[in-house]
Amino acid sequence: MGLPKAQAWFTVKRQAMCADLHDPVGLYFGTTSGEVWASFDEGENWCCLIQHLPHIYALESAALIPTSCRPATRLRIIEIDRLMNVNLPTPLVDYTGGSRNVIGDGKSLAELLLDLDRQYPGIRFHMIDEQGRVRAHIKFFVDLDLQRDLNFPLAPQSEVMIVAALSGG
Repeated sequence: MGLPKAQAWFTVKRQAMCADLHDPVGLYFGTTSGEVWASFDEGENWCCLIQHLPHIYALESAALIPTSCRPATRLRIIEIDRLMNVNLPTPLVDYTGGSRNVIGDGKSLAELLLDLDRQYPGIRFHMIDEQGRVRAHIKFFVDLDLQRDLNFPLAPQSEVMIVAALSGG
């Protein structure tokens, strides 16, 4: 039992693959064709958990209370209509492996920044200070409008642009 042996081409987005913390490690991935696959033995055998979902862009796992000899795992499939494009300034692309455009999730700017920090550890600190305020050299534009409030609500599929001012002489 496992992945199809022939005529199988899966497209998996970077955020649509995850692992749990069990021993042996469970691996999971979601495809752009709407399938979620799982392996409970570190990739030796695979099974299709669900089919016929919309395009899967992100997948997360979380441990639950054990129900048998193997603790249960909960998968969270992030809905495509909640995701938004985020354009980053050059000083922050070191955190994203060189990508200026990333995908994030959140109902507000604050939630979006937490999601980006979950995906790219350390990136939030360069935009938000220790008191939770936006750093002076950072500006947020949501759908081309300047937003200063981190609690500003984001509509599904908003476009967010983060701008970093240059300084020096």
